[in-house]
Amino acid sequence: MAHKDQLRKQRTGTIINVTSKKQETDVIKALDRVVKSLIDKFGKKISLEHKNRWHLKDIVSELRYSYPDTKFHYHKDTSYIQPDSGILLIKGLPEDSMSYPILIGEVKNQGTNVQRAKEGLP
Repeated sequence: MAHKDQLRKQRTGTIINVTSKKQETDVIKALDRVVKSLIDKFGKKISLEHKNRWHLKDIVSELRYSYPDTKFHYHKDTSYIQPDSGILLIKGLPEDSMSYPILIGEVKNQGTNVQRAKEGLP
């Protein structure tokens, strides 16, 4: 196994530092506030679904349904995205089997380029 693959497996689900831990907590709280706001505003008129991960095969399947003339590809059935706060979807009408993503919460600590430059890194 390549070194970067080993490192990636070792780091899965790891919180690197206090800043990233707080950011991930904050993005989950933000998701909760969005859900509460939508339920307060629309009640049972909408149906929400939350997923921690979304397999690329499922994304591609929905895209193929919506865009039948476009070719889509993914490499493995097991590939997925797993953003920090998950994926919030709104379900379509009862006759519509689709769910539509309305929020994908991922935290990225910005502003590290200045620090990297100070360290002589690209």
